[in-house]
Amino acid sequence: MPHAIVKLLCNEPPTLQNLEFAPSETVRALLSRLEAAEPAANLALLHAGIELDPGLTLRGVPDGAVLHVIATRRSVRLETSAPAEATATAATSLASRFVASGVGGLPAHSPSGQVT
Repeated sequence: MPHAIVKLLCNEPPTLQNLEFAPSETVRALLSRLEAAEPAANLALLHAGIELDPGLTLRGVPDGAVLHVIATRRSVRLETSAPAEATATAATSLASRFVASGVGGLPAHSPSGQVT
């Protein structure tokens, strides 16, 4: 059975997978077998710089070929880069500046704690 080296350019960082495939297997079926960061519906397979149609078979892909997988669309993800403690600290700091400025009908406080 032929094999291919698949470069997953849609992963962070990009990864390599060595896959065996049947020449009668479709591009869509190969994409669904990959361990990618995106769902198979959001991926495209390239061979020799040409995007392969998902309905085509892999009959013309030679043994040992290098295939590239790219994301055609990105899934929506929530950013989790800021830890919860940093978010809480930023919220507390913002609230203290809000109160200290006297915004919103609240009395302003001087650094000594006296109401002005």
